[in-house]
Amino acid sequence: MILFARATSGYVIASDGRTCSPNLPKHIETDTAKKIRWYHIGEGGYVTASSGRAWIGGDPISKIEEEIVDQFGGSITSPAHFIAHITDKLKEYNRQQKCDCASRHLECVFPAELCYLCGQNFDCGNCDEIDPKYEWMEPGDGGCLCSPGDRLSVSTSPSKFPTGCRCKPTREAELSWLCVPFGPNAGEVVSATISNKFEPIAECQPVHQHFLLEGELLSGHRFGIPVVSTTKQRVDAANSEPLVDIAATADIVWGLLRTAYFEAADSATLRWLDEQDLQSYQLGIDTDRPDVTVSELATAIESYNEIRLLVGASSIGGAARIVTIDGNGDPTSVNTENNFGLPVTVCPIHPEAGGPCPPADQAYYW
Repeated sequence: MILFARATSGYVIASDGRTCSPNLPKHIETDTAKKIRWYHIGEGGYVTASSGRAWIGGDPISKIEEEIVDQFGGSITSPAHFIAHITDKLKEYNRQQKCDCASRHLECVFPAELCYLCGQNFDCGNCDEIDPKYEWMEPGDGGCLCSPGDRLSVSTSPSKFPTGCRCKPTREAELSWLCVPFGPNAGEVVSATISNKFEPIAECQPVHQHFLLEGELLSGHRFGIPVVSTTKQRVDAANSEPLVDIAATADIVWGLLRTAYFEAADSATLRWLDEQDLQSYQLGIDTDRPDVTVSELATAIESYNEIRLLVGASSIGGAARIVTIDGNGDPTSVNTENNFGLPVTVCPIHPEAGGPCPPADQAYYW
């Protein structure tokens, strides 16, 4: 979870500090995820924030950013330049990958002149909107034409076409990236989304709202039922209030963090149940209401507490971070001795990450 807040003179950026494995039920991989970073470039610099699961190859985005700053330094004159370098890194990585088209969740891409059957026997989608030179084809029983001429389900070399078929790395979720410039010549705060295509593109938009929430606690549907995130509700409410100073804004952000930490376990539980398609659970709530919250729906499920012990314990958490930028000043971390009163570590810890579980009265166990 990433939170951005605008104050009367400056900004507050916050995040949780946990990264979990993307599968469900989850394991905690780290409770000290570096989701907020900052870099001094020239007289100012940039604060960036993104998910702890944002990786290119074997490197987290934080390491990728550090390499970009070391290599390009002062030539990064805007968030758009910064995100363009990240996109280039992703393109470079994708082009090095061998295509794996054995999964029916992957689609093939062919030059248009080889896709003469498109529109007759295949659903190629909106090809012109993606790239007029290429069209989509569904994989057949023999797999995709990953590298022209071999018709293997898994190619033995990178694709010879600029795009080839969509490879495994492009199946990751889109990357949401926040960039807050600071310093005397600071420009607009930008929120960017990098697409998960083989040839990724980045869409940058200025952040106009006072408060912005990114991550796993946005409203959505579970079991076909629209649910409202309490965290998102409170972020929306904060957007309707006048701006206040840095200290007061940091207090508001702390309150939003607290709401998010306690709602996250319910959100993770619902997500797991929805993916399991466990429709047999009895819901003791009127699901026709338009304002059913995540926690109301979760706690209305029969045997909810037992499921939450297994799933919710590894939801967002870890050591939260709050960073302030006051006027043209440098970023400063808000220090705390007790993680703002929020939980730091609970089981299950990912086996490969190591580290003991906390005492039984402080943790949930499998």
